[in-house]
This record gives sequence, C-alpha cells and structure tokens, in this order.
Amino acid sequence: MIEVARKKSARAGPDVDFQVALIEAIPFPDQSFDLVTSSLMLHHLPDDLKRKGLAEIRRVLKSGGRFVAMDLATESHSPLGHLLSVLGLARGGSMVDKLAPMMKDAGFNHVETIATRSKKFAFIRGH
Repeated sequence: MIEVARKKSARAGPDVDFQVALIEAIPFPDQSFDLVTSSLMLHHLPDDLKRKGLAEIRRVLKSGGRFVAMDLATESHSPLGHLLSVLGLARGGSMVDKLAPMMKDAGFNHVETIATRSKKFAFIRGH
C-alpha cells in the first residue's frame, strides 16, 4: 500500500515522506500532528493492540488535533468474516460501539460516529 502511495505522490508532484511504523510505537514526538487518519486497518488488530494504538495516536496529536477512522461497520475475525463484511452480510458486533469507549479511554474528549450511505462501513472521529 505504501509503495502505491509513493508512486501516486511522485506522479502528482508533492514532496511527501511516507514512513512505515508500528501503531503501538509511533516514531514521532508528542503533539506532532493536527490530523491522523486510518482506513480499513483497525479491524485487523486485536483489542489490546487497538487500545495501545489509540493511545499512541492521541499522544502524537496536537491539542485540538483530530483522529478520523473509516473501517468496516462490523467486527470480523477471519477472511470469511472480512468478505461477509464487505458484502454487507456480517454478523459481528459494531466496530464503532467497540472503538468509541476505547478512544475515550485513550484520552479523546469528543468521540463521534458519522453516518454513511453504506451499512458496510463506519466513520468515527475524535479529538
């Protein structure tokens, strides 16, 4: 995924520095960013790693900074579960119902879910 982003960025012209790191050990100082985003990644993590990662994201956000995530609307714990989620047939629990309290525990003061046109995906943000 990062290599695809690098190629797209090179064609578009902006000078962007892509870095790969572990969510539980983000290699940037406290309060470095105004915005952190996540797309279709959090559902892959076990709950303990989600908690550690959300705490790291909060750490690197500036005061007033935001975290915005888009992910599958329901939890899935297997390749078949992922496929069912993408098809809108998942039977797992709600991702935002699970992520919202984790985000609050990580220090996000304002956590909100954002409705989507598709029941397959969910948006959640916090600051």
